[in-house]
Amino acid sequence: LILKNTSFRGTLDPNPTMERDLGGYLRRRKQLDEEEMGVAELLSWIKGAYGAEETRACMFDPTRDLEETRPVMLPLLHWFRESYPYYHQKCMACGHDDTTMLGTVRAGAEGDE
Repeated sequence: LILKNTSFRGTLDPNPTMERDLGGYLRRRKQLDEEEMGVAELLSWIKGAYGAEETRACMFDPTRDLEETRPVMLPLLHWFRESYPYYHQKCMACGHDDTTMLGTVRAGAEGDE
């Protein structure tokens, strides 16, 4: 609504790219909302990628306490980290492991489309 009402544009941020950035983020959010993968599809994907028996072992068990859950879940978490290195807790460029967040960056040119 703010983007549609031009009277607010100047009061939010004097930086003229703010409107473009916000529009890019909103478009990406809409794309994510339109992607449909329900719980059943996600579970099916995990079973196929990680293994059906391994996935079954990680499923919720009301009789399992926290200490018993850790050794069951750690292999899944390690598999995920190795299979999807984007989630490693280190810089992909230099390998440094200090991952303190300094801020966010604006969407690139592909986010503007």
